[in-house]
Amino acid sequence: MPGATTIMTPVSRRWLERAGIVLTILSVGFVAARLRDAWLAVDLAHISFRTWIALCGLACLYALANLLLALAWRHLLALSGSTVPRSIAIRIYGISQIAKYVPGNIFHLAGRQALGIADGIPGYHLAKATLWEIGSLACAAGMFAWLVIPVLLPTVPVAVAALLVAATVAAVAAALRKTLGPHAAATICNQALFHAIAATIFVIVLAMKEAHIPPNAAVTGGAYVLAWLAGLVMPGAPAGLGVREAVLLLLLHDSTAAGDLMGTVLLGRLVTIAGDTLYFLGAARLQRRYRAISLPARSNAASHD
Repeated sequence: MPGATTIMTPVSRRWLERAGIVLTILSVGFVAARLRDAWLAVDLAHISFRTWIALCGLACLYALANLLLALAWRHLLALSGSTVPRSIAIRIYGISQIAKYVPGNIFHLAGRQALGIADGIPGYHLAKATLWEIGSLACAAGMFAWLVIPVLLPTVPVAVAALLVAATVAAVAAALRKTLGPHAAATICNQALFHAIAATIFVIVLAMKEAHIPPNAAVTGGAYVLAWLAGLVMPGAPAGLGVREAVLLLLLHDSTAAGDLMGTVLLGRLVTIAGDTLYFLGAARLQRRYRAISLPARSNAASHD
């Protein structure tokens, strides 16, 4: 039932919050370890100050792109039966998504479930939205497969492949709007736009690494999205680590030198981890503001009981 809420006892809420704190601490620890590994693997001697500024800007862009995923999740919650304010969806998604770096590749989903229940969202609706999200994310990424067709069939122009991607996104969104409603259509559009932004960031990093724009930038971006998809479906890989790099090497080994590609992957890892961290910090600030407002309200409610 739309707008339905779950009654949470103070004890249950307290234990959920404690579990969330433990998961957050673990997540931050693993993120720090990933950042350290990527930092040590990058050849810092050839990175100029201007490049570092550009990388910081790309990290901020990636953090903002994550908002598209949070809004898509909000639409899926509405599709599942729960309408929540935009600020709550952004806060829950931002706090929980950092846990995707914990080995197991499921802790961000578990954290989102716990945070949502603590905020009164029915667990069934949260679980349903999670299943929808996994499928829709995979579908949105799969639509970019058209971009790698020129790798397999060089006679196919890249422009035609790009038009096929746009046409597929439009057709799928129209079909979803007709069958499932506007929330489903908005979800797939937001997720496709997120993939496009993430692919663009990777291409820009590669261009900075090679000191020129890749000749087949769209193909490179499509390969990146497909590599992301491979990391999503591979069980146990934290945030797709290792899997995506292998797929990129497989798809781009003829067009990009292995050294440049791996260097780009490492720099890209720094950008995405930093972007995820920035989004997490912003969401954590929203969480503190939410607690500052909600705790007095709960105390007043308890005093009137």
